[in-house]
Amino acid sequence: MITCYVGLSQKEALKLQKLASDRGVTESAVLRQIIAWYLGQNRKIRHKHQPLQKTSPNARKVKPRTLSLEQDQALRKLADQTGRSMSELIREAVERYVP
Repeated sequence: MITCYVGLSQKEALKLQKLASDRGVTESAVLRQIIAWYLGQNRKIRHKHQPLQKTSPNARKVKPRTLSLEQDQALRKLADQTGRSMSELIREAVERYVP
């Protein structure tokens, strides 16, 4: 497993926390499930990525989360291809997974 630091808004952090609590697993486990789903969606849909609206760095909670090595590599590749940060991709994944 790889530890990465993810900046989430209060709303996104609460969604992640609620899913973890409801499923009885860690937030990292839920995040790995969300990323697996998100990466699968991006393989199917090759749409033009638009960056999420940026907010103040103070409005985000930065938390360490563990990802599989494969997820880390896939996110880094997608980040390079789209010109977006891994945190942007992860925030988008959380928003899409839990509307």
